[in-house]
Amino acid sequence: MHKNILCLVLIIFSVCVSAQKKPAIDKEWERYMDSLIAANPYAQIPFDTLLARVYANQLDYKTVSARTKLMWDNSETKQEFQGTIRLVKDSIIWGSLFGAMGVEGARILLTPDTFKIINKLNNQYAIRDFKFLQDWLLFPVTFKMVQQTLAGQKVDIGEVASAAFWHDSAYVIYYETDKLQEKIWVQPQNYTITKMVLIDKALQQDMLITFDGYTDLNGKPFSYKRSVEINRGTYIVKLTIDVTRIIVNEPVDLPFEITDRYKIVE
Repeated sequence: MHKNILCLVLIIFSVCVSAQKKPAIDKEWERYMDSLIAANPYAQIPFDTLLARVYANQLDYKTVSARTKLMWDNSETKQEFQGTIRLVKDSIIWGSLFGAMGVEGARILLTPDTFKIINKLNNQYAIRDFKFLQDWLLFPVTFKMVQQTLAGQKVDIGEVASAAFWHDSAYVIYYETDKLQEKIWVQPQNYTITKMVLIDKALQQDMLITFDGYTDLNGKPFSYKRSVEINRGTYIVKLTIDVTRIIVNEPVDLPFEITDRYKIVE
């Protein structure tokens, strides 16, 4: 279990990419969008209207506490975990991972500036700045993007090029920076997100996130079943997340005590 703990943690807390300035929309994708609109002149969707409806559906919260069941699959091994995730909006992301026997394997604490982890199986801990996640994932991850992913919201990449249109019975929102393409599929009946694809244009890798099992939570549709799949050439990792319980806007406990039994990893 301990070999996969760090990888699992980083996948859960890092499904996003940051933005750069002044890119143009990818020409191939622009031609594809133009062909769709040419085939059906009424297919183009008012971007601001669609985006406003998606945002209106997002969970409004100050704190979140969720229990989850996790399945990790890297094509060589499959492992089941349980996890508890707690959010204090714009401030703290806290997580705890348990093995099948109920033994806690790791505890994580993220802030906008820091990444901290306690490996309870090896009695070790590490404290890093947030750049640690960026370097490990080869993605310029931001705290806000991680937070949005965990809350089941649209991931903001700081885009400077965008479009929206109708395709295969769904709205598709398209964003681009000079390093990343993002595509978001939205159900027309209730404006919920069904999947997001992040494509790294430089490193030939992509990330597919799916959202299912929507149920009302505080008057908003919330996805209780999700999957994250990362493709890097022949390397494929998939994480399935089932939210079994969630509480919103109640005080949360964020224990992260480092005792003398733990040795620091430099």
